[in-house]
Amino acid sequence: MLISVADEDTKRLRDVYSRLLEAAQIVPLDGCILAEAIRYQDAPGLSGQDAVIDSAVVSHLKRKQASRSCFLSRNSKDFGNENIVKELRVLNCKYLSRFESGYQFILHALR
Repeated sequence: MLISVADEDTKRLRDVYSRLLEAAQIVPLDGCILAEAIRYQDAPGLSGQDAVIDSAVVSHLKRKQASRSCFLSRNSKDFGNENIVKELRVLNCKYLSRFESGYQFILHALR
């Protein structure tokens, strides 16, 4: 029975991965993103990892120039920073720190 449960869990996880890959846009890390991350890391309290994420998000937003988007991270301590939120807003991107808010954003966008 435990093997059956583990197999079912594995199948569900693979299904989630498949759905994510269909909907996701992968942002490849390149030299420009990493160079910009060094500049972002100078912001107070932003770790190297968070600077790379911030740089990749901003780079992606500048390339896509979407009319409306959101960046969802529960790490509001770092990404809820006023300067980051302002930069995202200029790029028509709303920072959200709760998954429920992200879900509602997507539902609203689909209507």
